[in-house]
Amino acid sequence: MVEVEVEVTKPLVSDTLLTRGFGQGPDFKVCTGAAQADEVVELPVIRMVGSSTVKDLQGDVMALSALQDMANGDPELTIFIDHSYSLPNDVFGKLYGKPEIRIASNIADLHLAAAADLSRDEPERYPHSKAWDIYTQIRKGKIRHGSSVGVMVTEYDFLDPDDIFSGVLIHHVNWVEHSIVGIPASQRSWVEQAVKGLFERALAEGRADDARRLAPAVKSMFWRDYDAVLRYLESGTLRKDLEQVKERGAAPERIMYDFTQSGFVLAGPKEKKSLTLEETSALLGSDNLDTTKTACGKTSWPLAEIGTEWTGSKAKSEIFEWAGGDDFSPAKAKQGFLYCGDDPKVRSSYKCPFCYKGDSGLKIVPLGVRACANVLSGGRGGGDFGGADGAMKSKVKTMYGRINSQFKPDPEWQVPWEKDEKSLATHYED
Repeated sequence: MVEVEVEVTKPLVSDTLLTRGFGQGPDFKVCTGAAQADEVVELPVIRMVGSSTVKDLQGDVMALSALQDMANGDPELTIFIDHSYSLPNDVFGKLYGKPEIRIASNIADLHLAAAADLSRDEPERYPHSKAWDIYTQIRKGKIRHGSSVGVMVTEYDFLDPDDIFSGVLIHHVNWVEHSIVGIPASQRSWVEQAVKGLFERALAEGRADDARRLAPAVKSMFWRDYDAVLRYLESGTLRKDLEQVKERGAAPERIMYDFTQSGFVLAGPKEKKSLTLEETSALLGSDNLDTTKTACGKTSWPLAEIGTEWTGSKAKSEIFEWAGGDDFSPAKAKQGFLYCGDDPKVRSSYKCPFCYKGDSGLKIVPLGVRACANVLSGGRGGGDFGGADGAMKSKVKTMYGRINSQFKPDPEWQVPWEKDEKSLATHYED
């Protein structure tokens, strides 16, 4: 897991970009639809909803822990007007009550309420404050205003820690700013925006290695912006590295929230298609994905001999011992298991071990990898992996490839789910 550093070294982009605010401020913004005045409470309160998918078509994921961070922000957070901060005139008010996240079928709704600060206003006083004017416009329905919440990513990871071409998983965020604004035409998925913001901040803060790791994701989703940024890099070596980066194989479409239609659309190169909530969920895969549960495991550990005896209980004991014993490090423990559930601090959250303890770390046990493959194919009753089965299978296939390359077994090892597919194809051909 990458904890985003706050120490800033020499920027990697030119002053031209920095003076435009490149890589500074929030990593992404959560926009809402039109605010509505709450006619029930006596205070001047408005309510808004911001919607997004928690996945994108690239496989990037905004974890439930990150959404909870958004809901657990400062309940007294000051709300400004149009991202301006001149006091007192640019203050709209503050949050009213705790924000609420409602999530279903990979779609999240952030419900917000704000109380306008009209303490300096009286009905006969003129001119009124900006807050008074905006609240009045919303209450009387003359102007459609929404809000924009600025969010900064504090922890992220790749779904496969060994593969920068795998999806990005946003673990934790920090709510840093909130403004009343006009409503945009549309908005990309929160997680897409977050990945781009992380990349730009890495360049602005001089973190070249982080920029390289995030480059495939950003290039695949924002190729025009990516190419434009390269022209402003100060380092010729870094520019060459990023020019040679391969894309992840981006889908040609994007799922976006269209505020003019108050719904999701599938935006292609030439046209947009309106989506129902069911269609949106179907495009993103499993309806019941639990984004707190993820595939894990380091597939680049050294290999033990192919005939090494395998015992799952022994593997679990040695992995947790290597990770620190009773007070083990989840980041280390995850490297020896293919799956971690709800609470990474609890041993029972970990499933599918595939390593023993080695001399200077862990060692992948080939028969342990085969045992994991068996479970993922339904053996031993299978398992509930919260929608992470695909990523787990990908890791197993990677390790099968390493085993075949190093030991050259005859016949070659083949993951069982591909055997089943070939057998089925042969059956229908006959």
